[in-house]
Amino acid sequence: MSLTGARRIRLERAYADDEVDRRRREPVQCFDRAEMRPYHKSRVRRLVMRRLVIGVLAVGGLVAALAGLAVAQGKEADATLTLSDGSVAVGIGFSWGKGTLSYQGKMYPVKVEGLSVGEVGVTRATVKGDVSNLAKLEDFWGNYVAVSAGATAAGGAGVTVMMNQNGVVIEMTSTTQGASLKLGAEGIRLTRAN
Repeated sequence: MSLTGARRIRLERAYADDEVDRRRREPVQCFDRAEMRPYHKSRVRRLVMRRLVIGVLAVGGLVAALAGLAVAQGKEADATLTLSDGSVAVGIGFSWGKGTLSYQGKMYPVKVEGLSVGEVGVTRATVKGDVSNLAKLEDFWGNYVAVSAGATAAGGAGVTVMMNQNGVVIEMTSTTQGASLKLGAEGIRLTRAN
């Protein structure tokens, strides 16, 4: 059987297309980096760089927080925070709504959101906090997150160290024996009460 010119050209193109498809389906040999596909290289590099940047940022944040703590623990407190007015909430424990900040000889009323003592049976609790790294009163107000928590001071008092966005550090100590301080999921918010 003889092929006409047009039919022979169509068959040659079909065989050529099959060869290209076969090459596309072959597995890529990744033993030699020169044989890796270009899009694979860039994707791997992107993933490695993303992980590296996230790791560096996490370590940098931790170092900054611990450096602030070390400085704060090495010097005398700039102010004192006292929380004594609170309420008992079923299922939550004892929570505060207000307190007092003593700074440069003056007393400032403080509204507290997100701090509680989660022990069952606590009807009255007192918390005192030493405030460090406080350059001006405006730096005190804001959101605080726990830098370290769960430590126990002498006499069984619970200790929690918190820091806000301005670098102000508060070392809170529950003076009620056996009671541990619990921060809300977002930390606590301290604002000036009217």
